[in-house]
Amino acid sequence: IDCADVDCNTLPCADDGNPCTDGFCQFLSCNHVNDNTNICSDGNPCTDDACSAGSCLGTLDDTNLCDDGNLCSENDVCSSGSCLGGTEKFCDDENPCTDDFCSEGDCSFSPLTGTPCPADTNQCTDDVCNNGVCTHPNDNSNVCSDGLTCTMGDACASGVCSGTPGVENCTNGIDDD
Repeated sequence: IDCADVDCNTLPCADDGNPCTDGFCQFLSCNHVNDNTNICSDGNPCTDDACSAGSCLGTLDDTNLCDDGNLCSENDVCSSGSCLGGTEKFCDDENPCTDDFCSEGDCSFSPLTGTPCPADTNQCTDDVCNNGVCTHPNDNSNVCSDGLTCTMGDACASGVCSGTPGVENCTNGIDDD
């Protein structure tokens, strides 16, 4: 709109970029006046914004919802005008042989090797992760007990615990042989 034309008086004119002003033609030029009823934003999600005297003013409001920009945080919160990460996104594939983590908002599971995993009931095996799988390889160096009182020198051999018969352990008076 050409405000230099008398017929344009009181019509809207070019925006000055300020959300808290309205422009209209008056006296053959574009004039901008404050309008406190306009909606504005100071760009901070942790403030409640309103126009006042031609400026957008933000008032801290820690109850507002916000997003800290970290895709791996959830339930972000406002605190003293800043958006803080809430809780870390929970990633768990329930496999003890993977390292579970969040990256770019997605859960990732990296296979582990060499870390302990839940034990089986065999004393003659080791319990270790191997490329993301809990394995139980035989270990003849493990200390074991075959549970029999009439054996001695219990040792692991090919994943089995066994001892050699011994008379001295059978004189305890208990019928457990």
